[in-house]
Amino acid sequence: MKKFLITTLVLCCAACNSDWRKQYDEVLPTRTENMKVRKGDKYGLVNPKGLEITPVKYDYIDTNPPQDMPFYDVTINNLRGIIKPSGEEIIPAEYDFIWYSQGVFVVKLNDSYQLLDSHNKSLTPWFDEIDVFYQGLAFAKNTGYYGFLNPKGELVLPFVYDDADHFNESGYAMVKYKGKWGMIDKKGNTKLPFEYEHAEPYTEPTEEWEDYYYLLIKNGKELTIDKEGNFL
Repeated sequence: MKKFLITTLVLCCAACNSDWRKQYDEVLPTRTENMKVRKGDKYGLVNPKGLEITPVKYDYIDTNPPQDMPFYDVTINNLRGIIKPSGEEIIPAEYDFIWYSQGVFVVKLNDSYQLLDSHNKSLTPWFDEIDVFYQGLAFAKNTGYYGFLNPKGELVLPFVYDDADHFNESGYAMVKYKGKWGMIDKKGNTKLPFEYEHAEPYTEPTEEWEDYYYLLIKNGKELTIDKEGNFL
C-alpha cells in the first residue's frame, strides 16, 4: 500500500510538472534555459520547472537583445525597464527610453537624461541630453552647453561647447566652441582650430569597411578631412 501511494504521488508530481504550460497562452524559448510566457497580453519569465521568476506583468520583454546587451528590455504602459535573464529586476519600468552602453544605462524621462549603473544607482544628475558612449566618452548637455562624461559618470571635458559630435575610432571629436567648429582629442587638446562655420560627418564605403570623414565649411568654402583631421 505504501509503495502504491509513493508511486501515485510521483506520477501526480510528474503530471503537474508537465501541465504548467497549460495555464499560459504562449510559452516561448529564450537563449537561456528559462522561458518567456504570455497570459492574455502580459508576459513574464519562468524557469524550466514552470516556476515564475518574474510576475507576468510586462507588456513586452525583449529576450533577443544584441550580443553586447546581457539584459532584457521590458515595458509596462509604454515605460521601459531592465531585468536580468534570471528574472531579477535591475531598473524598474518607469523611463521613456533606456540605452545600454559600455556597462551602464542612459535613461530618459520627461526630456531629461541620467546615467545609471547595473544596480540602479544614479551616476549623474539629470542633464538635458546624454549620448551613448564612443571610445569611452559620451557627450552630455547641461544648461545649454556640451561636455563629455566617462562611464563612471565623471565629467572628463567641461560643459563649455556649443555643440558636439561623438568621438571617432581615432579618438577625435568635432565640437563647436564660441560659434565655430574645431577638432579635439579625448584630453580636450585642439587638433583643428575653431574656425569652421559648419562640420558634418559622413562615411564612404570601401571594399572592407566604411571610412569616416568630415565636411567643413570655412568662409563659404567646402573642405574635407579624414577622421584624424588630415585635409584631403
